[in-house]
Amino acid sequence: SCNYTTANLSNSKYVNCIFDKCNFSNTDFEKARIYDCRFLDSKIIGAHFFKLEKTLLSFTFENCIIDTCNFSDMNLKGFSFNKSTIKRSDFTAANLKDSSFQDVTFEKTTFHHSVLTNANFLNAKNYLIDPRNNTIKDAKFNAPDVYSFLNFFEIKIIDEYSNGN
Repeated sequence: SCNYTTANLSNSKYVNCIFDKCNFSNTDFEKARIYDCRFLDSKIIGAHFFKLEKTLLSFTFENCIIDTCNFSDMNLKGFSFNKSTIKRSDFTAANLKDSSFQDVTFEKTTFHHSVLTNANFLNAKNYLIDPRNNTIKDAKFNAPDVYSFLNFFEIKIIDEYSNGN
């Protein structure tokens, strides 16, 4: 239950830590090293994770609120964001191969030129992933949410109950 609001954690090192019910609002992580750490039931707002030290980077989120965070150009292969809410965050050009977004609720989150190969989006809600500019091979999605992919194509889907409208 630590409060790291506006804290400067630049150049710090965290190994094998559990952050439980912590607040990381507008926390500066520039060049910080985070390895084998877990964020549980925590709030992370405005974090520029892309500024982290890239060597030995490893962390997971579970049941967190992640809002206005930037994960662009990061190698997040095998990372977990399960049971979290991810709002207004950016995963542009991120490698999310084998990552898990199970039971995540998204809001206005960007996936652009991201690698989502074998990613787990089971029971995820409100994601908007353009299949034309992301790699989604073997990723797992549930119906009906996966039909959001069709929003990117100029097509009309008519079912037997819509009377052609």
